[in-house]
Amino acid sequence: MELSLPIVFIFIFASTFGALHMAGLFERRVNALIALALAIAAISQSWIVSSIYSILPIATIFILAVFAVKFFKTIFLGSKEDIQNEAPALIVSLGLLLIVLGNVADKLVQLLPVYVPTLDFLWLVGVLVIALMFYLAWKSQSQQAQTTG
Repeated sequence: MELSLPIVFIFIFASTFGALHMAGLFERRVNALIALALAIAAISQSWIVSSIYSILPIATIFILAVFAVKFFKTIFLGSKEDIQNEAPALIVSLGLLLIVLGNVADKLVQLLPVYVPTLDFLWLVGVLVIALMFYLAWKSQSQQAQTTG
């Protein structure tokens, strides 16, 4: 439980930042400041940290799934501007959630209906998320090169 405080901070920051970016209400810097303020406020209360840490495995998978749907929608149905605007926020959010997933993978594997070794599960999900991040970065760069060139 010694890592619960930074893991909960990262989870709240990543999920709030990603959700605010997907909502499109503010610019990226404002989204980051709001997410930072909310994460700091949340970790200041020990009961919030312990409550969030107890549901973290399921919440992480849920948030990753939401961001994955947004990722595929952006890549396959989005315009060039959508890809350029949303790529950095999605990459940051997916990367931070991957760190959280690495911490809670052993608890998450216990919830699966079949036995899967924790390390194998973590490698599989980690490689998929990193591949999605690289693909999004590549797609964003190729779209940017086409618009400038």
